[in-house]
Amino acid sequence: MTQSEHQQIGFRLAKTAELTEVAAIDWNETIESIPDIGTWAEENSSSLFNEVINDLRIMTEESERFLETHTLKEYLLWLNQREMVQRNQESYMKIVLLGDEVNPVGAMWTAQYWYYRNMLIYKNIIKLAASSNERIFVLYGAGHLHLLIHFLEESGLVNVEMTHHYLLN
Repeated sequence: MTQSEHQQIGFRLAKTAELTEVAAIDWNETIESIPDIGTWAEENSSSLFNEVINDLRIMTEESERFLETHTLKEYLLWLNQREMVQRNQESYMKIVLLGDEVNPVGAMWTAQYWYYRNMLIYKNIIKLAASSNERIFVLYGAGHLHLLIHFLEESGLVNVEMTHHYLLN
């Protein structure tokens, strides 16, 4: 058993709900034409990149501390708060600013990889909704939440219900 959300929550929840199927909907492939931000950062000094890494480190440490002193239910409610979702999204918006006019590495990575990845995840979710009565539980890392909610709500194809709706009832 790993520490990933799909192992710790997804498979256990599926077992408890006696589901016969769990669908893998992620997409995470390397695309040759998309710049590697890590490689770019190694080759270029960037205080903004260091700021993003530091922000992510702080969020991870805060998250770990919160989980150590709270129940899983409290942690999930905290992690899914609008302000936490916004903090995650702000990191990606800072990544967009990496590079320069000649090589806008951050904007290229965010548009051509991050948004593309989340659009493919969205597409896979929609494909699972075979009927208007279908109920789908989607479990994803916090960084994806802003875009997935945005894509799903704006599609008009599904009704999105958030974690707190179920955890508070």
